Amino acid sequence: MNDAFTVEALWAWYGKEAGSLAEYDVLHCTGGAPRRAMFSKYIITASLGNPPSAAAAQDRLPWISVVGLPFTDQLWTGISVMETSTLRDGANRAVVPTRYLLMDSAELVRRRVEYTTLWDAVAPVRLPPEHDESILLEVSPPAVGGLTEGLETIADHAPGSTGAARGGGPPDRRAGGRAWGV
Repeated sequence: MNDAFTVEALWAWYGKEAGSLAEYDVLHCTGGAPRRAMFSKYIITASLGNPPSAAAAQDRLPWISVVGLPFTDQLWTGISVMETSTLRDGANRAVVPTRYLLMDSAELVRRRVEYTTLWDAVAPVRLPPEHDESILLEVSPPAVGGLTEGLETIADHAPGSTGAARGGGPPDRRAGGRAWGV
């Protein structure tokens, strides 16, 4: 039950073309145009809103959300990843593209996949060209430490929670994780 496994994921790329004055939209997705409406519905449900300006040091990209979504007779788990880019739109505003992945929840629940484990599977994935039907994600078994290990991972990325102020020694990840999780 704790072995690594592969899960099929549907995907979408949401953003704008460089130099465009158009609104954000699904630019590419699994199955192309016929599936864009499905992804638009998911994107509206899973949206985290607008990211802060680059000057805001407290909230940096990537922003990751995990959402459960019921579609017809099946429950899906979706992950959205808002990322940084160097693209600018026609009004010279930063373009913040987002990768979306949808997976059948049944296998994830059966395997007791944790958020951080799912993020580890999604983080390195680059989306394929349009019309590829799906991608395969390699999901590792959960860390032995479970939630505590996950909080330690998050603490590594949370500003001011690494414990470095303790005299310049190595970060106190466990204390930072517990502080972040409380």
